[in-house]
Formats: sequence, structure tokens, C-alpha cells
Amino acid sequence: MTEKQDRFSHAMEQCRQAYRDIPTPPELEGAVEDAIQAGCRPRLPRRGLKRAAAAAAGLCACFVVLTSPAVAAAVDDVPVLGQLCRILTGQAYESREETSYVQVQLPQIENTGDSSLEQRVNLEISAILSREVDESKERARQYYQAYLDTGGEPDTFQPIQIQVDYQVKSVTDQWASFVVTKTESLASAYFRQYFYNLDLETGQSLTLRDVLGPNWAAQGAAAVEEQLSQWDQEQKALLFDDVDLEALLEEKEDFYLQEDGTVVVVFDKYEIAAGAAGVLEFPIGKLPQA
Repeated sequence: MTEKQDRFSHAMEQCRQAYRDIPTPPELEGAVEDAIQAGCRPRLPRRGLKRAAAAAAGLCACFVVLTSPAVAAAVDDVPVLGQLCRILTGQAYESREETSYVQVQLPQIENTGDSSLEQRVNLEISAILSREVDESKERARQYYQAYLDTGGEPDTFQPIQIQVDYQVKSVTDQWASFVVTKTESLASAYFRQYFYNLDLETGQSLTLRDVLGPNWAAQGAAAVEEQLSQWDQEQKALLFDDVDLEALLEEKEDFYLQEDGTVVVVFDKYEIAAGAAGVLEFPIGKLPQA
């Protein structure tokens, strides 16, 4: 590890400790609500939840502004993070209740040169995942009550684990691509992924048409079919019959971009195959300019 990488690693550890140590500001809830009501322009993804700019009421989180000179210097001294858009942890918290245990880490995008883009995306993520966590906690309460009603003992109940995290797929001078994921131990059916592919030059969300051109659906379907043809018979037995891949790709917004510009489309469990197949990912093309 180089001296610069070591300095950056140490700085990131300081960041994590700062998130753990700083208490939740009492004015946070109102600040998020006011900002949402002020009119951040929402992105229009396929899922209903992503269409809703739900108020972040009840979100027990902390927005952290890191002002340590050592941290700032270390981050700015790293070329990829110092010169390009940054995606760092903007909210991190844990909460425990009788019925649930919540762990949340949400991304915050910054340094794009477009403050309206940053505000829109950051507030959208906060609002959507606040609603997701609230719904998961309510399900946990209902499950706990059903557990008691059917003779279960409170002392033997295992709280439902709810986790929100994110993964940065790629950041270049042209785009940023990352995924926010929510899981809960109650059932895999409540697994959610939210994909963000941002054009840093226009401030808009990228679509498959944007990155692959007007023939994206047919091109993508052909690429997926080619890869499925290489599966063994046991794997192929999990695929649903008569799946119209081209029709699915016409509406699909679940994809991400790799550093080299490769476009990877993602199918949820049960979307094209039985649940045992899991979440499926297929590279289907590459950005022309990459």
C-alpha cells in the first residue's frame, strides 16, 4: 500500500468514527421535509416507490459534514476522489426495537459541479429509503404480534434485521453509477435495489436508450439470450417459459455501468427465472464513447 493510499484509508476510518460519534440533530427531520417540499425534481424510475418523493418523517439518521483538515486533505489528495464526483456515506445509523434491528448506510453524491443534481439525488435517496425502512419496521411489528398471538414467547422472538447499504459501481468524469440495496430477514420478497446512473454532464439520469442507442432492447435481448444459451441444463430448467426479454428491456431501468463503460442489466428474483436462480446480471453492451 502506498503512503497516499494509507493516508486515505486512515482518513476514511476517521469518517466512519465521526458518523458513529455525532448525535442525530433534532432539526434533521424538518430540514429534509422542507427540502423535499421545496421542490427537488424527482427522477422517474419504473418502480412506484421511486416515483414517490415521500417525506422522510421518522428517519433516525445523521447528516455529517466532515471538516477535519486531515480528512479533507487526504481525500483531496487522491486523484479519483479529489478530481471527480464523490460518492460517500452521507447517512449512517443503527436502531434497535423489540421487533427489529436496523442498520443503514446511505450514499451521498457530491463534487459534481451541479448542486441541483446533488440535492435531487441525495434527497430522493433519503426519502425513498426512509419509507422503505418504515414499512419494514411496521412489517416486523405485525409479525411480532402474530408470533405472540399464535403462542410465541416474547423472550424467544428474534428481531427482524433490516439493512440498507450501497455499492459504487463506477465513477468517471462522464457518469456515476451506484446501487442502493435494502434487505430484511423476514423474507427475500422484500429485497429492493435502486439503481442510479447519472450523466454528470447533463445532470440527468441515464436510460438504456441513452447508453446503448435506439436499438437497445433488441441488442440487449440478443446478448442475454447468448449468455443463457451457455448455461447448463440444470440452470436452464430454472428459466421461465416464454419470457419476452426484448419487451422486458423496453421498460427496464435496473442496470449499472462498469468503469470501462460496460452496461450490465439486472433482473430481480422471479423476473425471468425461479427464485433459486437469484438476482441475475448480464453485460449487454458498452458505451460507444467509453
